[in-house]
Amino acid sequence: MFVIEAYRTLRDRGPYPADQVLRGLEGSFAFVVYDTQTSSVFSALSSDGGESLYWGISGDGSVVMSDDIQIIKQGCAKSFAPFPNGKPKLKFFISPIKKETYF
Repeated sequence: MFVIEAYRTLRDRGPYPADQVLRGLEGSFAFVVYDTQTSSVFSALSSDGGESLYWGISGDGSVVMSDDIQIIKQGCAKSFAPFPNGKPKLKFFISPIKKETYF
């Protein structure tokens, strides 16, 4: 609930990027927030390795996210990958469709 409220507060107060929610977070976390107002998804994984999160592309082109690798394997066949963790200065990551995505 904390992440949802922090995200909502920053979104409503002005043009703050969603990643500002993460600035003060410490410890193990993984979350996915769907913003119905903007039809966007905000997700993150801590850098300490305490939690797991996976994502993939299903047969119909939908994005699937879960902390259960078996669900991802069943729903996404070969198009899945571990979600990138919150490493400082992350420049790129490998997407589920095996393309490098740069920030």
